Amino acid sequence: MELADDIGRWQEKILQLPTPESQTMEWLLFDRTMREERGAHRSDLRMWLECDGFAIYLQTKGWVRDAKLVCMTLANVKIAEQHRRKGWFKHYVNMCFALMPHEGLILEQVTNPGLYNWLSRQPQYERVDKSFLNRKSRIMLTC
Repeated sequence: MELADDIGRWQEKILQLPTPESQTMEWLLFDRTMREERGAHRSDLRMWLECDGFAIYLQTKGWVRDAKLVCMTLANVKIAEQHRRKGWFKHYVNMCFALMPHEGLILEQVTNPGLYNWLSRQPQYERVDKSFLNRKSRIMLTC
């Protein structure tokens, strides 16, 4: 069986799940499976998650200042209108941070001015340009 076939089947399975949270949990499980099967520190797995007005691009990659630091990366996040400004994103980030096996969580290319300003004031985040890193050794976002 080809690796591409495995990835395609997993992606189909993930996209059938009803919430961004359940899709993310399944993506994390697939990421762990890929790393274990390949005996690799990093899976280089990447995928668009989409459902009910949410869209999130997930991937694993190194941090710009430390390529050996393997991180879960959230990029191009689109939040359903009815969930904006209600704390959904903070809860989602906390869930990712708690469940991820990676050494850090990157919020890549933050373009929302309110979120960018808020993250810039959070001591647990390192910033490079418009991206932010929270290392596993630091605290999560407060609700």
